Amino acid sequence: MGRFNFPLKKVIMGAYLVAMFIPTMTVQVAIFGIIKNIGLFDTRYAMVLLYLGTNVVQIYIYMQFIKRIPISLDESAMLDGASYFRIYRSIIFPLLAPASATVAILQTIAIYNDLYSPYLYMPSTNLGVVSTALLRFQGPYSAQWNLIMAASVIIAIPLLLIYLFLQRYIFAGIVNGAVRE
Repeated sequence: MGRFNFPLKKVIMGAYLVAMFIPTMTVQVAIFGIIKNIGLFDTRYAMVLLYLGTNVVQIYIYMQFIKRIPISLDESAMLDGASYFRIYRSIIFPLLAPASATVAILQTIAIYNDLYSPYLYMPSTNLGVVSTALLRFQGPYSAQWNLIMAASVIIAIPLLLIYLFLQRYIFAGIVNGAVRE
Protein backbone atom coordinates (compact mmCIF):
# COMPACT_ATOMS: atom_id res chain seq x y z
CA MET A 1 0.00 0.00 0.00
CA GLY A 2 2.90 2.34 0.58
CA ARG A 3 4.44 1.61 -2.81
CA PHE A 4 1.57 1.41 -5.32
CA ASN A 5 -1.35 3.63 -6.20
CA PHE A 6 -4.67 1.90 -6.77
CA PRO A 7 -8.34 2.98 -6.72
CA LEU A 8 -9.29 1.87 -3.18
CA LYS A 9 -6.06 2.92 -1.47
CA LYS A 10 -7.64 5.90 0.31
CA VAL A 11 -10.62 3.82 1.45
CA ILE A 12 -8.36 1.14 2.93
CA MET A 13 -6.18 3.76 4.61
CA GLY A 14 -9.32 5.36 6.04
CA ALA A 15 -10.45 1.99 7.38
CA TYR A 16 -7.08 1.56 9.10
CA LEU A 17 -7.39 5.04 10.55
CA VAL A 18 -10.89 4.31 11.88
CA ALA A 19 -9.65 1.02 13.36
CA MET A 20 -6.99 2.93 15.32
CA PHE A 21 -9.68 4.85 17.18
CA ILE A 22 -11.70 1.80 18.26
CA PRO A 23 -10.76 1.03 21.87
CA THR A 24 -9.64 -2.55 22.46
CA MET A 25 -12.01 -2.95 25.41
CA THR A 26 -15.06 -2.40 23.21
CA VAL A 27 -14.38 -5.58 21.22
CA GLN A 28 -13.29 -7.77 24.14
CA VAL A 29 -16.75 -9.30 24.65
CA ALA A 30 -16.85 -10.47 21.04
CA ILE A 31 -13.26 -11.72 21.13
CA PHE A 32 -13.88 -13.55 24.40
CA GLY A 33 -16.94 -15.25 22.89
CA ILE A 34 -14.94 -16.37 19.85
CA ILE A 35 -12.06 -17.70 21.97
CA LYS A 36 -14.47 -19.58 24.23
CA ASN A 37 -16.48 -21.03 21.31
CA ILE A 38 -13.43 -22.42 19.53
CA GLY A 39 -12.27 -24.07 22.75
CA LEU A 40 -9.16 -22.03 23.43
CA PHE A 41 -10.26 -20.47 26.72
CA ASP A 42 -7.83 -21.20 29.55
CA THR A 43 -5.10 -22.42 27.17
CA ARG A 44 -1.89 -20.80 25.97
CA TYR A 45 -3.17 -21.09 22.40
CA ALA A 46 -5.66 -18.30 23.08
CA MET A 47 -2.83 -15.85 23.59
CA VAL A 48 -0.89 -17.21 20.63
CA LEU A 49 -3.93 -16.67 18.41
CA LEU A 50 -4.52 -13.16 19.75
CA TYR A 51 -0.92 -12.08 19.26
CA LEU A 52 -0.48 -13.60 15.80
CA GLY A 53 -2.15 -10.67 14.15
CA THR A 54 -0.78 -7.21 13.65
CA ASN A 55 -2.02 -3.84 14.73
CA VAL A 56 -2.52 -0.63 12.82
CA VAL A 57 0.51 1.09 14.35
CA GLN A 58 2.79 -1.59 12.88
CA ILE A 59 1.26 -1.10 9.45
CA TYR A 60 1.87 2.66 9.63
CA ILE A 61 5.47 2.15 10.79
CA TYR A 62 6.16 -0.07 7.78
CA MET A 63 4.40 2.30 5.40
CA GLN A 64 6.44 5.27 6.62
CA PHE A 65 9.68 3.33 6.15
CA ILE A 66 8.65 2.13 2.68
CA LYS A 67 7.84 5.70 1.60
CA ARG A 68 11.43 6.71 2.40
CA ILE A 69 12.91 4.04 0.10
CA PRO A 70 13.59 5.64 -3.29
CA ILE A 71 11.49 4.46 -6.23
CA SER A 72 14.65 4.60 -8.35
CA LEU A 73 15.79 1.36 -6.68
CA ASP A 74 12.66 -0.36 -8.00
CA GLU A 75 13.15 1.12 -11.45
CA SER A 76 16.77 -0.01 -11.60
CA ALA A 77 15.80 -3.54 -10.60
CA MET A 78 13.02 -3.60 -13.21
CA LEU A 79 15.51 -2.59 -15.88
CA ASP A 80 17.57 -5.60 -14.83
CA GLY A 81 14.51 -7.82 -15.28
CA ALA A 82 13.49 -8.33 -11.63
CA SER A 83 9.87 -9.15 -10.83
CA TYR A 84 7.90 -7.35 -8.12
CA PHE A 85 8.45 -10.26 -5.74
CA ARG A 86 12.20 -10.24 -6.43
CA ILE A 87 12.35 -6.47 -5.87
CA TYR A 88 10.59 -6.86 -2.55
CA ARG A 89 12.68 -9.84 -1.44
CA SER A 90 16.06 -8.55 -2.56
CA ILE A 91 15.78 -4.78 -2.15
CA ILE A 92 12.86 -3.55 -0.08
CA PHE A 93 12.71 -6.22 2.63
CA PRO A 94 16.40 -5.90 3.61
CA LEU A 95 15.98 -2.12 3.81
CA LEU A 96 13.05 -2.63 6.20
CA ALA A 97 15.34 -4.04 8.92
CA PRO A 98 15.05 -0.84 11.04
CA ALA A 99 11.25 -0.95 10.78
CA SER A 100 11.18 -4.65 11.59
CA ALA A 101 13.40 -4.09 14.62
CA THR A 102 11.18 -1.24 15.80
CA VAL A 103 8.03 -3.32 15.38
CA ALA A 104 9.66 -6.31 17.10
CA ILE A 105 10.66 -4.21 20.09
CA LEU A 106 7.26 -2.53 20.39
CA GLN A 107 5.35 -5.80 20.01
CA THR A 108 7.62 -7.64 22.45
CA ILE A 109 7.16 -4.93 25.06
CA ALA A 110 3.40 -4.90 24.50
CA ILE A 111 3.09 -8.68 24.82
CA TYR A 112 5.49 -8.91 27.74
CA ASN A 113 3.73 -6.16 29.70
CA ASP A 114 0.18 -7.23 28.87
CA LEU A 115 -1.63 -7.98 32.10
CA TYR A 116 -5.24 -7.86 31.00
CA SER A 117 -5.31 -10.45 28.21
CA PRO A 118 -3.52 -13.30 30.04
CA TYR A 119 -5.57 -12.56 33.16
CA LEU A 120 -8.80 -12.76 31.15
CA TYR A 121 -8.09 -15.63 28.75
CA MET A 122 -5.83 -17.80 30.97
CA PRO A 123 -7.22 -17.56 34.53
CA SER A 124 -5.59 -20.79 35.78
CA THR A 125 -2.64 -20.19 38.08
CA ASN A 126 -0.56 -22.80 36.24
CA LEU A 127 -0.86 -20.73 33.03
CA GLY A 128 0.54 -17.58 34.60
CA VAL A 129 2.85 -15.32 32.66
CA VAL A 130 5.32 -12.77 33.96
CA SER A 131 2.82 -9.95 34.32
CA THR A 132 0.20 -12.07 36.10
CA ALA A 133 2.84 -13.69 38.33
CA LEU A 134 3.40 -10.29 39.94
CA LEU A 135 -0.19 -10.39 41.15
CA ARG A 136 0.67 -13.34 43.39
CA PHE A 137 2.73 -11.03 45.61
CA GLN A 138 -0.43 -9.12 46.41
CA GLY A 139 -3.13 -10.15 48.82
CA PRO A 140 -6.59 -8.79 49.54
CA TYR A 141 -5.33 -6.58 52.39
CA SER A 142 -1.61 -6.15 51.81
CA ALA A 143 1.12 -6.31 49.22
CA GLN A 144 4.73 -7.38 49.53
CA TRP A 145 6.19 -4.34 47.82
CA ASN A 146 9.79 -5.38 48.32
CA LEU A 147 9.18 -8.60 46.38
CA ILE A 148 7.12 -6.82 43.73
CA MET A 149 9.88 -4.27 43.10
CA ALA A 150 12.63 -6.90 43.02
CA ALA A 151 10.62 -9.04 40.60
CA SER A 152 9.94 -5.98 38.43
CA VAL A 153 13.66 -5.32 38.06
CA ILE A 154 14.33 -8.95 37.16
CA ILE A 155 11.43 -8.95 34.70
CA ALA A 156 12.80 -5.85 32.92
CA ILE A 157 16.16 -7.49 32.12
CA PRO A 158 15.00 -9.51 29.04
CA LEU A 159 13.40 -6.41 27.48
CA LEU A 160 16.55 -4.44 28.07
CA LEU A 161 18.65 -7.15 26.41
CA ILE A 162 16.31 -7.28 23.39
CA TYR A 163 16.54 -3.53 23.02
CA LEU A 164 20.33 -3.55 23.27
CA PHE A 165 20.54 -6.31 20.66
CA LEU A 166 18.18 -4.64 18.17
CA GLN A 167 19.15 -0.99 18.65
CA ARG A 168 21.78 -1.16 15.91
CA TYR A 169 19.00 -1.88 13.40
CA ILE A 170 16.85 0.95 14.65
CA PHE A 171 19.56 3.57 14.49
CA ALA A 172 20.98 2.33 11.20
CA GLY A 173 20.18 4.41 8.17
CA ILE A 174 17.51 2.93 5.94
CA VAL A 175 19.13 3.54 2.60
CA ASN A 176 22.61 4.78 3.47
CA GLY A 177 24.60 4.52 0.30
CA ALA A 178 21.86 2.74 -1.64
CA VAL A 179 21.42 5.46 -4.25
CA ARG A 180 24.29 7.56 -5.59
CA GLU A 181 23.36 10.77 -7.29
